[in-house]
Amino acid sequence: MFKNLIVFSAVISVFALFNGEVKAEVPWKKLVGCDSSKLTDSSKRRITGLLEKLTNYHGCPFSVAKCLSKGKNKTALHAAGMICSLVIEGKSDSYINAAYKKRARTMHPFRKNNFNHRRTLCTGDPEKAKVVIDVFSDFMCPYCRKVLPLVSKLPALRSNVVVCFRHYPTLAHGKNSILSSLGAEAAANQGKFWKFHDRLYGDQKSRSISDLVELAESMGLDKGKFSKDISSRITRKVVSRDKKEGLGAQVKGTPTIFIAGKMYLLSNTQKMFLSVLDEAMMLANGGK
Repeated sequence: MFKNLIVFSAVISVFALFNGEVKAEVPWKKLVGCDSSKLTDSSKRRITGLLEKLTNYHGCPFSVAKCLSKGKNKTALHAAGMICSLVIEGKSDSYINAAYKKRARTMHPFRKNNFNHRRTLCTGDPEKAKVVIDVFSDFMCPYCRKVLPLVSKLPALRSNVVVCFRHYPTLAHGKNSILSSLGAEAAANQGKFWKFHDRLYGDQKSRSISDLVELAESMGLDKGKFSKDISSRITRKVVSRDKKEGLGAQVKGTPTIFIAGKMYLLSNTQKMFLSVLDEAMMLANGGK
């Protein structure tokens, strides 16, 4: 009778396996970007339930839980890490489900953009970087002032990453938006873009051309050259070209961020930026 019980249990296990009823073991310590030491048994059960319901979005066409159990899909480790972190942060299931959909669209959109980069507006050489982060921004945008410092720190936190600024002045923030971009571009011609960028965001007051010339002079820039460049047709064309690229990439407001040419759709927090950046780096290195 005991042998019959063992055989019966084995048959039930096999039946359950083929019907997808066996709970996949989650490799908690391997989830990217999640501190599994903070998880309770209850939160683990909740995360497991979410992972079993959500379909993995790259490299493995099953649930995230099943892709994790197979042990070869790195996308699942990154996606599950985000879900784990959001549970720890106390986010609701509906919030997590929405974030997961946005992450899938961020990592694998229908279209990837190939932007033209100018070295003077980048924190490093975009040709040598594994991942380039493009930020379409307006110098008079108050929310840009909050987000850009977080983005600008990313190259210091991850290697082979470069941030490139893209002009996207909007009428929503007044005519000084365009003027500020022209001034920043004139400063870039003298190798002082980022210094000028920081000064403009540090004090987002309305400035006339004479105010911007005075600011440039206080920073040690050649006053004559700056005055000529800020009013030149070439400078205006450069700013317009950035704006046109943004419009072509469906930029509708500022700041709009692209990681590896893909529009970033998630929350503007350093933790989420790093989470997506790590997955983008994995893809850039040939992972799935």
